[in-house]
This record gives sequence, structure tokens and C-alpha cells, in this order.
Amino acid sequence: MAELGLMTVELFPYYSEAPWLLAQPLMVIALLVFSFHLLAGKRV
Repeated sequence: MAELGLMTVELFPYYSEAPWLLAQPLMVIALLVFSFHLLAGKRV
């Protein structure tokens, strides 16, 4: 079963060789947080 946090931790050693691989799970986490923030309807 895939987990975003586990993917991030496992890909971190390869950041210098392929930074786009680490960017993918981080972007999904950021989009999830942003979408939950929008669903909550709170203003910044």
C-alpha cells in the first residue's frame, strides 16, 4: 500500500540525482492540504 510520507522518505536520498521524483509526492501533499483548506471554507 502506497503512502505519501513513506514515498517522500524513501526518495529523499535520490534528491540530488532526480529532484522531480521527490517533487511528485510533495506536490500531492500540498494539493491535498490546499483542497482541504478550501473545503473548510476558512479565509486566510
